[in-house]
Amino acid sequence: MRRLLPPLLALRAFEAAGRSMSFSKAAEELCVSTGAVSRHISALEDFLGQKLFERLTRKVEFTPFGATYFAAAKSSFELMETATRQALQGHDRLTVDAMPTTANLCLLPWMLSFTEESQIDVHVLSSMAPVDFSSSSADLAIRVGELPGEDEARALGRIPHSMVTSWTAVRAEHLWDEILVPVCSKQYLKGHPAARDPAKWTGEDLIRTVSRAGLWDEWFQEQGLDRAPNGSGSQVAHFYVALQMARKHRGIALVPTVHLNALEWRGELVCPCSGALKSVGGFYVLYRESDRNAERIRAFLAWIRNQGDCSIPHVVGGRTGRGAKAGAAPRRGANARRG
Repeated sequence: MRRLLPPLLALRAFEAAGRSMSFSKAAEELCVSTGAVSRHISALEDFLGQKLFERLTRKVEFTPFGATYFAAAKSSFELMETATRQALQGHDRLTVDAMPTTANLCLLPWMLSFTEESQIDVHVLSSMAPVDFSSSSADLAIRVGELPGEDEARALGRIPHSMVTSWTAVRAEHLWDEILVPVCSKQYLKGHPAARDPAKWTGEDLIRTVSRAGLWDEWFQEQGLDRAPNGSGSQVAHFYVALQMARKHRGIALVPTVHLNALEWRGELVCPCSGALKSVGGFYVLYRESDRNAERIRAFLAWIRNQGDCSIPHVVGGRTGRGAKAGAAPRRGANARRG
């Protein structure tokens, strides 16, 4: 007999939205737009003939039916995930969850060397959400953030994102410092000589990354200047887009050096002036305490420790070259156990 099942893509969107109680967070997890998640859930509601969520002004809430249906969907997905994990045990493969810019600029271009060295296949997921290792299919994750209690007295350079939903039974190993520097294209600098002097910048010069909205203000304060100038410059979602905008001569972006130094087209960009902002915390690789002795985890950790370069580019004749680091040298391999 044919099974009566809902549209599976719609069910997946509903389950992801139900876990986070947010259509936008579900969209980040599934790498689709918020509108796509909303359409999938509306399609599921049409299929079932009942509402699953109450759409409020700034949040969503389950309807009574939605809460019951979510419990059944969540249980079904957990059963499938457990069966899938059991089927994959013993296979040489890894799933790594990384932030979009780090995945696109760092992990994916570097991954061939790891696969060739280890003969381990790697599947890369992309998400900004805190990792929930109790339900995530990822074996490891790379996030930027702060360890609990890290340099609580410092005001500038705070990273406003949580790396995990819970530190219980999670290990964190430092990879790179997050050091932010201003960059623009050579063509932009040639056409805007004032770009060499931050005191002469206008708001229109600045490319702002909305996920880190206060960064430009903090960079200016770190340089002993007033807050960043107001104005209607470009606003983008991620550092990856900010770098692309700078490449297209749209202004000056403030980006992590580890991303800048990983660019295949890094020579197209220059640092128009000196000055850096070193964040509290940094980039970490995260994994389950129970996996600490797994050979594939140990192989990835040994490899990733030797990747990446967070050094600060020189400002020499409009050319970008690798130079001194801000603050202490990157703490490769320093690990912290949590939980």
